[in-house]
Amino acid sequence: MTDGRGQSSAVAAAVSVADAVSSRSGRSLATPAKHTAALARRRAPPPRDGARVCGEVGVPDFATGVACGASGYDCGVKWEQLCKLARELPEVVEDVWYGTPALKVRGKGFVRLKEDGASVVFMTEGVEEQEVLIATRPDVYFITDHYRGWPAVLARLSALRVAEARLRLERAWRQKAPRALVKQLDATSG
Repeated sequence: MTDGRGQSSAVAAAVSVADAVSSRSGRSLATPAKHTAALARRRAPPPRDGARVCGEVGVPDFATGVACGASGYDCGVKWEQLCKLARELPEVVEDVWYGTPALKVRGKGFVRLKEDGASVVFMTEGVEEQEVLIATRPDVYFITDHYRGWPAVLARLSALRVAEARLRLERAWRQKAPRALVKQLDATSG
């Protein structure tokens, strides 16, 4: 489903979260408008009437046992799919971080799979972004006491959708990538 500007609802929701954080903190967290539009055009699948973005068709969801794609069921994202999406960003490699599979850019981790295998840790710009994500999407985002006060948020893979995963990956990647790589990404998507 898209809004009037052609953005998927998940991308639009994530951009509005960044705007909300910006207004609370006085700092701009939003991805530049031209980049957001390019990101939505370049990466979002074309919308189909009544169709929802799906993780891996035919793979059963661990919580419900319903096969993804069956009767329009939306199962979320799997770790393997998240890795594939992350490789669209410059110089992303799969590695190990704190003993679990992770994604890194030039040796710096920005996303990792939690030990439970059902959630991931995304780096955020700050605690304000973490708080807004949890407040606006508690079905997807949460933290444990360990992450309280740290610029990171946990996401349930079963509730995370492809468009939002792309946005979270890019925002986390931007926190750890060198400025030259960020400029390279901006130049190619603008």
